[in-house]
Amino acid sequence: MRRFKVTVRPCILEPSAELRAGAELVRSAVEAAVGGKLIDARELLDALRGEVVNEHWVLGRRVVADAMTVAGVADARRSALPHEPAPPLKRRARDTAETLKRTVFTRDGYHCRYCEIPLIDKRARVWLTNQFPDTFFYRSKVTGEHHPFAAALTASHDHVVPIQRGGADVAANLVTACRPCQFLKGARTIESLGVADPRARPPLSGWDGGVRLLRGRKV
Repeated sequence: MRRFKVTVRPCILEPSAELRAGAELVRSAVEAAVGGKLIDARELLDALRGEVVNEHWVLGRRVVADAMTVAGVADARRSALPHEPAPPLKRRARDTAETLKRTVFTRDGYHCRYCEIPLIDKRARVWLTNQFPDTFFYRSKVTGEHHPFAAALTASHDHVVPIQRGGADVAANLVTACRPCQFLKGARTIESLGVADPRARPPLSGWDGGVRLLRGRKV
C-alpha cells in the first residue's frame, strides 16, 4: 500500500525578508516610543510598506489551497487527511480568557510560534494607534480600515489541535500566532497543511510585545 506523504515545514508560508524587516521596524518603533522618542517612532512606522503584508496573504491562501489539493481534502477548513478518521466537529468554545492568552503570549515571548516573527500586544497596538492615528491605524472591523502591519502583527492565539476537532482550551494546546498564520490555519489540522508542531520548538524570548508602553498609562 502506498503511503500518503506530506512535506513538513515550520509554518504555512515563510515570511519574506521584507515582511520580517517590517516586523523589526515595528519593534524598533515600540522601543523608540518606550524611550520617549516619538518622532523616531513615527519615522520608523512611516517606513512600513503595507503591500508586503498583502502579498503574503495572497501567497498564503495559494499555499493552503495547494496543500488541501495534495492532501485530497474536499473541505479545506474541516476535512481530515485521507488516512485520518474524521472526528465529529464540535461547536466552538467560548472565547479564550484574556488572562490565559496573555500567559501564553508571555510564555512565547510575543513571537509567532509558527513563523517566529515578533508581535505586539493588542493593548500596545491601541496605544500606537492612538499616538499615530495617520501612520499606524487600526480603526474599524466593519470598514476594514487598518494598516496591514497593524493587523498582521497583533498577537493572536491558535489552538494547535482545533477546538472543532476536540482540542482543549488550555495553555498546552495554545500557541502565540501572527494573524496570517492563525487565520490561514483556521480549523485545519497541522497535519493536513504539512506544518510541524510548533510546540516541538522552544519559544523565543527577549521581547515583551510592547507591554512596557502601557506602564502608567490607560488604554
